[in-house]
Formats: sequence, structure tokens, C-alpha cells
Amino acid sequence: MKHPVKKMLLIMFLTLPLLLTFGSYGLYSWSLTLDGDGGFYLFYNPLSRLYRLSDGWGLTRFVEEGRIRFTHLRTLPIHGGDNPLNRGQEEPVPGEMPLPAEPEPAEPLFSGETLDILVIGDSLANSVGKRLGPLINAYPDMTCRVEGVISSNLIRLDYYDWLKAGPSFVREDSPDLVLIFLGANTMQSFYLDGTHAPLFSQKWLEIYRERASELLESLKSEGVDVYWMNLPPMQKESYNKNIGTLDRLIDDICREEGVERLSYCGIITDGEGKYVSEKVVGDRQLLLRSDGIHFTLDGAEYISTYLIGVLRQRYGLPERDPTPRETPPGE
Repeated sequence: MKHPVKKMLLIMFLTLPLLLTFGSYGLYSWSLTLDGDGGFYLFYNPLSRLYRLSDGWGLTRFVEEGRIRFTHLRTLPIHGGDNPLNRGQEEPVPGEMPLPAEPEPAEPLFSGETLDILVIGDSLANSVGKRLGPLINAYPDMTCRVEGVISSNLIRLDYYDWLKAGPSFVREDSPDLVLIFLGANTMQSFYLDGTHAPLFSQKWLEIYRERASELLESLKSEGVDVYWMNLPPMQKESYNKNIGTLDRLIDDICREEGVERLSYCGIITDGEGKYVSEKVVGDRQLLLRSDGIHFTLDGAEYISTYLIGVLRQRYGLPERDPTPRETPPGE
């Protein structure tokens, strides 16, 4: 073979853009778990831009569809044949989805004929919202709008400013309540006016507390109920430790601002509250998370069903099956 090195370099040159483009979701998810400024500048910053670019072009759709199909194959039962993807797996043990608690209904419950919900936040808002939005909108007495922005947080307001965007969305739709999914992309240092505030330093904590309080106060001033979702456990140990530290900080801020937190962590963890990627629900074994951070469609639906039950109880809505909302004549 003539010039094998040149051919190899040519193949690498041609395939590398494809790998980076269609593998941007996995690379971006990995970069979220990196600690320190080096990880942020060398990997997270460029990979998050690459992922946003790929997502904008619709290239990540193929990866998502492949992941969904693979997930479906993994959960197919063995009937009259040997599914190689199920070899070595035990038969699922029937279980039940935990029933939501029965909190005291808010007074007043809500205005209008429908309970209108706004979901805002980062990639977790998108991850859960891809099922939460459609499922809620299938109820004639509920509506849902999801506004999730990949890589957004309360640190890089130059990239996306939730302090302005959050209240703006509320003024546009006048929802009854806002669910906040923010925190997964927060493991970064602040750089303000030439000042460096390392992650979880005293200065960092002061800035984050100030911005989070401002967001909550501006949302409450619009006359809506506000709930900041608890951050779920993550697979990587160091990342999970940071997520836990941030979650406790958000607890303190919400307590000071009189904002309640909602959690779905109990239904996606083991008996000790630790991370699991799969869970047996009823007669199915669900793959909840495929990358250690974000949720599969099955995982998002599992969480969404639970949250809908919590919200319907909380706001005094009767138990009912979702049905398509009737379309008014002439539409």
C-alpha cells in the first residue's frame, strides 16, 4: 500500500468533523462534569458551543433517535427468541411508582380555567420538558410552556440572562406557577470586572446568592407561584459532590426568599438516595439516564407523570386521564 500514513491522516481528517458533530452531545455532557478553570476553558466552553451549533442545525436529532431506538431494544422482553441485548439481565421485578405526597392546597388555587405552568432553566429543563410539556398539554385543565436554554446558568449572564428573561416570559404568558430547573451548568468561576471568584469561594457564594435572590424576587413580584426544582444526583463522584453543595446553597436562598422547592429525586434514586441509571417501574425496566446527567425520553416521562400528579393534588385538580384539548371552531 502506497503512502499508508497519508491515507490514514486523510481518513482521520474526513471522519473527525463527523465524530465531533454527531458526538457533540456526549462530549458536551462529559465536559459538564469537569472541575476547575482548565476544564472550563479547554473543554466546556468550546464543546458547549459545538453542541449548540449542532443542535441548531438539527444534527443532534439523529443521535437522539438512535438513543431512543437502542433504549427500546434493550427493554424488549424475550419471547420465543434470544434478544442479545437482554442476555444476562434478570427478569424485571414488578414495582410501583411512588405516589406523590398530598400537600395542603395553595390559596387561592389558581386563576382562570386552566392551571398554566411555565418551565424555565438549563438543559435539565429541556431534558424533563421534552415530555413534561406534551403530557401537561394533553390535559384540558392544564397548560405548559417550556423555555430551556442549553448551558445557561446564573454565572454567564453575558451568554443568557435569566434575570431578565425569566420575568419576561412570565409577563408574556401570565402563568400560575413557574418551575425552575437551574444548576446543572453552574460549576464555573465568576469573572467580573477583572475579578476572579473561584467556584464556591466566599466571593462566589455572595455573587450567586445575590443573583438567585434577584431572580426569585423578580418572579414573585409578577404574582406567580415559584418552585425551584431540587438538583438530582449525578453519576460522576466529584460532579455529584459539587451538585450537592450547590443544592444546599439553593435550599438556603429559597428559605430566605420564601420559595418552596420541589423534588423528583426520590423516584430516580436507590433506597439510599444515590444515583441509578435504571429502575424497575411496574413490569418495565426503565433506562432513566444514558449519560449520567440528562434524562432519556422514558426517564423524562416517568418524572413528568410524577410531577403532574404532585401539581394536580397541590392545586386541587380532580383525578382524570389526559385527553386532547378541544379545538375551538374556526381554528
